[in-house]
Amino acid sequence: MHLLFQRSRILLRESGGLYLPARAPVGATEPHGGPLTVGDGSTTLTVLSWPDDLPPPSGTVFHGLRTALGILGSREARWAGRARQVLDWRQDHRHCGRCGGVTELSDRGAALRCPACGLAQFPRVAPAVIVLVHDGERLLLG
Repeated sequence: MHLLFQRSRILLRESGGLYLPARAPVGATEPHGGPLTVGDGSTTLTVLSWPDDLPPPSGTVFHGLRTALGILGSREARWAGRARQVLDWRQDHRHCGRCGGVTELSDRGAALRCPACGLAQFPRVAPAVIVLVHDGERLLLG
């Protein structure tokens, strides 16, 4: 199944919910020249880019991700959010941060590699931790 994005917008059915065609619609392309997949182990989706100059398939409409997250279920929202993060990362790292060369997909997983200097770049992981510091009756806000 395929998940389609046009820049930062995701393709949904007009009636709501993800539009997940089994075959890639004509005009859709793989971002950065190679496959991008997301899923939850039981389902794998290939993420595709949709050209700006091509109208969406019949019965579908593009939505911004914030709007789409209010329409989608939690599982679909996770897929869409992760797909958007990796699409943005690939778009923002088309050139090497060390030498400026054009990056390409690495044969070692989710990395982008610079053929000129060999630098491998991976998507960022930004963990967050929320804690409560207290001594029984008082709590620390920081």
